[in-house]
Amino acid sequence: MASPPRDKIENALIVTHYDLDGFVCALSLIEAFHLGVGRVLFLSYGSHRSSMIENAVQKTNAESIFVCDIGLSADDLEAPWAADPRLYRVLFDHHRSTLDLNLDRFDEIYVDASGDVCSSDLVFQYLQRRLPAHLEEKLRQWTALAHDRDLWINRDREMGQRVSWLLKDRIHQRLETALTASAPAEFLKRLHGKWKRGEELFADAAACARNTAHLFEDGPVPVKIAYVKRDTSDVAEELQEGGQLIVLLNLFGQHVGVSLRADREDIDAAEIAQRCFGGGGHRSAAAGFLDTRLLLGGYRAIYEALLPVLEKQLKSADSSK
Repeated sequence: MASPPRDKIENALIVTHYDLDGFVCALSLIEAFHLGVGRVLFLSYGSHRSSMIENAVQKTNAESIFVCDIGLSADDLEAPWAADPRLYRVLFDHHRSTLDLNLDRFDEIYVDASGDVCSSDLVFQYLQRRLPAHLEEKLRQWTALAHDRDLWINRDREMGQRVSWLLKDRIHQRLETALTASAPAEFLKRLHGKWKRGEELFADAAACARNTAHLFEDGPVPVKIAYVKRDTSDVAEELQEGGQLIVLLNLFGQHVGVSLRADREDIDAAEIAQRCFGGGGHRSAAAGFLDTRLLLGGYRAIYEALLPVLEKQLKSADSSK
């Protein structure tokens, strides 16, 4: 297994997603390489991502960059940071859309879109051989929490929810706390119930989604569309009544995010997100952005925009039986 030169690790920038999986990727890398939290750039799925990465590279004088759990696009790989010959680039990702990209820009590539691992699993495997025993056990617990939540296994759902709620605010401070805590349980204990505010916001988000939800039942499968605040994954589960495609619209300033959740084997949410909303993700959970002109036609216009891809998937699934 290749590794970046030691001096480049010391001047590394970690670019990762703004969720539990991305958080654990960052925690694992800065623990293993003794980096500060200022070397971490957290990103959501939004616009201006490439310029934010480029600014962070310049600010930190980075000589290497670890990209984790972002779900890159072809445009990202044309950005200056992706072509800079001075940068040593390492990629960890588990999004299916990443498989369609030319990843030659990276010096090391760790991608597994099988649906059996999350990005923090890949980071942990990469680091495991260089971790002392006490740190290996700590990061194993964090990785297991991210794995269960990101892949919706949820063996420890309550703890994963509470940690995720805390990450929606002051995420770099949360990273500092996680560095000095021995495990996720101690992390929560040190924050003295601050997760309860997240629980309140989640309840508000779930109420908003329920009150704005509309179920389309005139197509091949039921599709439920609703507005949501902040949370998406947990709210989608609140709305799911079995066999539905959940479409959540989330306002980001001038942008409208689209989050898709499906609990059917014959629906590929990642393909719908990619073809209809310029995004990507996983088979059961994916995201993208809405052409705001569709809002003029209401939920019906959004439903009709995704229907051709959905029908094609169902037809393909039927023919393969």
